[in-house]
Formats: sequence, C-alpha cells, structure tokens
Amino acid sequence: MRDVVRQATTIFPLLRRLETLVEAEGARPLTNPDRDALESGIRRAILVYKGANSATELASRSTLHEIAEPLDRVVSLLEDEANRDAVLAALGAPEWLAIRGRFSVDRPGSRFPAGT
Repeated sequence: MRDVVRQATTIFPLLRRLETLVEAEGARPLTNPDRDALESGIRRAILVYKGANSATELASRSTLHEIAEPLDRVVSLLEDEANRDAVLAALGAPEWLAIRGRFSVDRPGSRFPAGT
C-alpha cells in the first residue's frame, strides 16, 4: 500500500507536466479520456521500465554461465556407453532403470534396447 501511495505522489506531477506539453503541442485542452489514456500509458511505461531493470538485475546475478564447462564434460561422459547409466543415475534418473540394465534414452538398435 505504501508503494501505491508513493507512486501516486510521484506520478501526478509528471502527469501535469506531460498534460501541459501535450496540450501545447496539440493546441487544445485534453479531454478526460485523453488524460486517462496518458496516465495509463505512463503507468505501463513505468511497469515496463521496472520489469526491464529487474530482469537486468537478475541476469547480472546469474551464474548459469559457469555450468558450460562441466556440462560439456557430462555430455562427453554420456557419449561413452560404459558411463551412461552411472552418469544418468548421478544426474537423478531413477535407480531402478539402471538395475534393468539400460536407460530408455538408448537409441533403437543399440546393444541393450530400453526395456530389456
């Protein structure tokens, strides 16, 4: 609620200045629907601006780029059939799939097809 009150006190001076500018450019006073449209547009612009700032902040704190090198290693381990079951189990695949002998990710025609 406090944010709503704070935003209302800061947006109204901005609206008044913009109304004055728009009226001067248009050479006519704004109607109530014009004022409503102007206010709505400003509020949307503020939300977009805040959203863009929030997304930028989240992206700057992200450490997802750090996974590239370990992920390359995992992919190479998965490409080696001898490692596949153990790696998939380590990544969280159900252990009962490893007990069955093959994970269902094996290609058709592989030595141990899924479900055997």
